[in-house]
Amino acid sequence: MSASCLLLGVLGARAALGESGHLRGTTPDSHRSTHEFETPGAPMVASEWSAVYTGASYAQAEVRFDFNMSGQRFRISSNRSGSSGHPLYPQAPWFVFDYFFMNTGDSRTFNLTLYPGRLEGMCYPNDLDWKESVKVYGFGWLKAAQLKGNRTVAGEQCMLWTREEPSRYTWSACIGTNGIPRFFSINADAAEVGSSMARQYSMEMTIKSFRLGSESNQDLAPSQACMAWPTAKCDNNEVKQERMYRMTNYVLPTPSDQNCNDRNAAVLMTCNNPQYLGKYVAVYDISMSTSYTQYAMCNWIRNIGEYSCLGNMPTERGVGVLFNSGKTLRKGRLGSCSNSDISRARGKWFSTPEQGLCQESQQLGSSGCTWKVSSMRKVNVSCLLNGFAPRCASLNDTGSTFMELEQAGKAFDLALNSCPSENM
Repeated sequence: MSASCLLLGVLGARAALGESGHLRGTTPDSHRSTHEFETPGAPMVASEWSAVYTGASYAQAEVRFDFNMSGQRFRISSNRSGSSGHPLYPQAPWFVFDYFFMNTGDSRTFNLTLYPGRLEGMCYPNDLDWKESVKVYGFGWLKAAQLKGNRTVAGEQCMLWTREEPSRYTWSACIGTNGIPRFFSINADAAEVGSSMARQYSMEMTIKSFRLGSESNQDLAPSQACMAWPTAKCDNNEVKQERMYRMTNYVLPTPSDQNCNDRNAAVLMTCNNPQYLGKYVAVYDISMSTSYTQYAMCNWIRNIGEYSCLGNMPTERGVGVLFNSGKTLRKGRLGSCSNSDISRARGKWFSTPEQGLCQESQQLGSSGCTWKVSSMRKVNVSCLLNGFAPRCASLNDTGSTFMELEQAGKAFDLALNSCPSENM
């Protein structure tokens, strides 16, 4: 088995299944309102081609699409320039991405890489089998599409096809006579992929240039980050106390399979875009092992009724850490194990896997548990903003110095402490 096959096939089907028995991030057939069928005369895209597109992919971007169905693999990669378009971190390089798809015969055929080609690149394998990967991203949806007529795109005629699966995806593509899409769009619904990933997995693109044949995409392979996945844990295994903050509409007793941030990151989120926060601030006092692992991106997936996390093995118990986006990552490689002033300046994000949670009667480390909640409280965001929002004026939209954030953080805690705790 090749190295790339080994990477993508590292998990068996059972490991990739949620408790409900279906692939995480997909909807069981019984819940789908659109049944599979084939439209007579529906098109197929050419089997081997490469094209460059421009359009919107979270922000304005140039996207390259390499398609090699003879090799049962394809890639979508972006080169976003200027502002990322993200409401919290407009200058962050986070949103440069690489999607790589390959048929490995198991349940993980889609790798997302953030910061591809960089030392701090991170691999996030997705639980999609080959059929679903091709359907969602490889134009397999065309088999059940509706014809909407002829269009002219970039000076040439094409046939416009669309398809919708409510609460999952909406697609469109204008297919040229050579079988290459002149235009395509993928709109992922938050109910299917999570609210923070819906725009990441959506795009609307118009062709700029193309090349038929496979000469330019014979060597399609996983990114360096995915070839090295899963990443090694940090060497140290101390116990650390951390106060974590989670901005959300739904507060739970523990942040199992969720993402939280430290105070500096919470300050930046609050100041940069308050309407992104949700109704409540959940404050957790947590003790945890510092044998950190790669940060996992966690989302509530409404279609399957559970939280789902990308970035680590399903059996991983360690707390994941990510240093806040933006200037921090431009100053060098600051992996999960860094504790420099640069890495701390803009704060940290955490992922806390459910399987690593210590129960109330357990000591940290008992039976492999890695984190434990000692206390929590729930505060209304409106109360926090009443006491803290004026302090945001001294911080710019991409963060400030470490000292300024530390001072703002003290005001942040003071405002929180003055607010009453809400009932769970």
